[in-house]
Amino acid sequence: MKKLGITTPCKGRLHHLKRTAPFAVQECDTYCVVDYSCPDSCGLWIRETFPDSHVVSLPGRETFHKPEAHNAGVARLVQLGCDVVCLVDADTIIHPGLAALIRSVVTPGHFLIANHHKDLTGFLAVHTVDFEAVGGFDTVSYHGWGCEDLDTRILLYLRGCSYEVSPVRFLSAIEHENAERVAFYPESDKNQSAYRNLSILHTKFHNLTGNPNWHMSLEVSILLGGYIGDARLSAERFYGKPYTLEPQ
Repeated sequence: MKKLGITTPCKGRLHHLKRTAPFAVQECDTYCVVDYSCPDSCGLWIRETFPDSHVVSLPGRETFHKPEAHNAGVARLVQLGCDVVCLVDADTIIHPGLAALIRSVVTPGHFLIANHHKDLTGFLAVHTVDFEAVGGFDTVSYHGWGCEDLDTRILLYLRGCSYEVSPVRFLSAIEHENAERVAFYPESDKNQSAYRNLSILHTKFHNLTGNPNWHMSLEVSILLGGYIGDARLSAERFYGKPYTLEPQ
């Protein structure tokens, strides 16, 4: 049977982790939390509450950098012998049956995403062979809130992987305000950060594919999860200018 590991990064989200970690622990073989210089000492809480789980501590980080946190969590799960890794945000609630779905669906060349709620875009279940083949998360291009998860989805797809979208019943998200989402990011405006990072993402894949319309296929549109439409509305509403995918 495939060994399934779940990794969750945390910086200032212990109140969410206390609600979501018990479900994650029940649904995997190995659970790993990345304590990203968490002011709430989430790593200590995990060690005391779930002593069989694992903690990766990354001290000295003033701002949150999700790509680095995810890569560190996956690296530990690979060291622990996991074949399949599941990346889950601290505010994501896993419901019974997800592990069985992942084990039946995720294979080399086929990954699992969730699109039914905007706060679940960060969910990804992928075979370690594929994650390592694309180099993990891009730690150079994206800073601030947004798009690092879309980037990884698209890299997997361009590598030739297919994907499946999780049914609604297996995942849900804890509602919270935008101020909490960006509390530890260098950019305090979520929409501005998303707008900038989406332009970076478009430029990257335009250059990589040589196709300015790389995002127009149905398969890629699903991977983007409606993000382009949201960015367009944000740009027009908050910045008084039409949305464009050209670099800003």
